[in-house]
Amino acid sequence: LNAEGKCYLMMNVSRCSLDDIRTIIPGMGGPTIMDVASSADMVAVHAVVDEEMVYQLINRLKQAGARDILVMNIERLIR
Repeated sequence: LNAEGKCYLMMNVSRCSLDDIRTIIPGMGGPTIMDVASSADMVAVHAVVDEEMVYQLINRLKQAGARDILVMNIERLIR
């Protein structure tokens, strides 16, 4: 039931755009941020967001510099 209405976003972002991205997708306690192995300037950002907002979020994320955006369904969400 926790997963209902949620989806998982993954994207690559340059470090200089990271603060803007964090304001757009706070996630569940904050987005997960990891280094991208092929680039010192890029990080991967993962977050759980409301499914009904995903298309609006994608537009805002792209404007803030996100690229390679993936949207995935969540089968289970355990808190």
